[in-house]
Amino acid sequence: MKSSISNFVFGDISLAQVVYRDGIPHPTRAAIGEWLEYADPQKAVDNILARYPHIEAWSVPLNLRGTDGKNYDTLVYHPIGFLLIVMESGQPRAHAMKQAVAEFVWHYARPRDI
Repeated sequence: MKSSISNFVFGDISLAQVVYRDGIPHPTRAAIGEWLEYADPQKAVDNILARYPHIEAWSVPLNLRGTDGKNYDTLVYHPIGFLLIVMESGQPRAHAMKQAVAEFVWHYARPRDI
């Protein structure tokens, strides 16, 4: 399946390589690694995926056109896959995301009016 790459911006999350499937943004490994500010973005995410292969269940294989004009089979990640990759990262941006998720959960999970 051929798809086109576009940008995605939501709050503090800005991803340069995203494919929309059924209206849902699916970023590439390179886009996730760039957002996490790794020196070698795709390699860093590849290393996370090698350690945590269960995340691959949230990937979708697509045929994307590279900057060289050639088509490549590429995996893109559902937002849950994106979040799972971020949760396994030790980058500062990942730590901030983990804290934001924890605060979100606390806000909606704590007992109300005991």
